[in-house]
Amino acid sequence: MIQTDRAEALRQIAELLLLIGEREAAHAVFAELAPTDPLSAAKGEATRSLLDGHLGQALMLARRAAARYPNDLEASLLAAHCLAEMGRLADARAQLVLTTTQHPGSIVAWLQLIEWTARAGDPQATLQVIQSALAQCDEAALLWQALARWHVKQDAPQPAIEAYRQALLRDPGNRDLWLESAALLLEVTTPRAAALWLEVAVQGPLAHDPGVHVACARAWTTNGDEAQAAAVLARLGAV
Repeated sequence: MIQTDRAEALRQIAELLLLIGEREAAHAVFAELAPTDPLSAAKGEATRSLLDGHLGQALMLARRAAARYPNDLEASLLAAHCLAEMGRLADARAQLVLTTTQHPGSIVAWLQLIEWTARAGDPQATLQVIQSALAQCDEAALLWQALARWHVKQDAPQPAIEAYRQALLRDPGNRDLWLESAALLLEVTTPRAAALWLEVAVQGPLAHDPGVHVACARAWTTNGDEAQAAAVLARLGAV
């Protein structure tokens, strides 16, 4: 137990040293940590090398950690990040495909794979990745948001709105989802539709969020309903 606590303390110290730019000091701490926690030490050294711009060394260390500890998600993601920083985008995407195979429940891995597939400029391949991600993590609001954004880029507002609705069912307190989806409604339908959409938020999960109240009031104002806009702002003052 004492050894475990010491290893955790060393990890925290090393991470703090990296954060403040004391990389040589962090290197010394990682060396001290290596005998008891070689995985954390290897990932830490890979991160240090990455921050120093030594991309080849960072990739070697990250890949070595990922190979020795295939169940460690962070090591696999770190290897993909190193490849991306080196401009090896196809290799980064291949690493992320492997990561999602090994860690099918990782939303972070799926989101990164979606991002890099989208950067390759293949919309249909991107959609396939999103659909595969949702098949594994249907309850992840961020993946439904990714689907909504994909539909927006394809100029398909109705399926985008439905995807936003699915995302909000899973994370009703996510203000970014409300504001993004309302902006889409404002663009492709009517200000009234956007205002009514946001009314659900301000009367429910975001009753204390000033920004969403203001967005709702603006939508009512755009619709010509000054009284409704004033009512929304008055409710904010009352909660």
